[in-house]
Amino acid sequence: MPSYQTEMVLQTTCEKAFVHLSTPGNLTDLTQPELQLTVDEAPDQFSLGSRIAFSIYVMGARIKSVHEITRFEAPGCFVEEQVEGPFSVWRHEHLFKPLGEGEVAIYDVIEYEPPGGLVGMILTEDRIHSQLDEGFAHRQDELKYLLRNDQL
Repeated sequence: MPSYQTEMVLQTTCEKAFVHLSTPGNLTDLTQPELQLTVDEAPDQFSLGSRIAFSIYVMGARIKSVHEITRFEAPGCFVEEQVEGPFSVWRHEHLFKPLGEGEVAIYDVIEYEPPGGLVGMILTEDRIHSQLDEGFAHRQDELKYLLRNDQL
């Protein structure tokens, strides 16, 4: 099964980073504008068993997905897994590790099975990794912007 990993270090506390990234209302600000993310249904704050229904615009089509929080251990980690959507498997683990006073490392580990059929021929592992690289770079830039402006 393909996987993808990334990490970033932020000048904030583990608790603040965890709360911000586990709040569905913050996702639109952290997602690339061209994906046109819309959150159709979500709680105010993730917890174990909560679900988020959303859609994004990819390759000229609106793609809908539903993810469920299958592990939630504040402020150290939460895991979201796709229960409806284009991938046969999508598991995203968010890990938060304090590095020292006012600094946190955020690790993201994604395991997935690319879609099958015609979509799978277009959405290859290399293309998925490239899109994830762009998405996480955007998220990091946005989080650093929020920190510089005391909004995180």
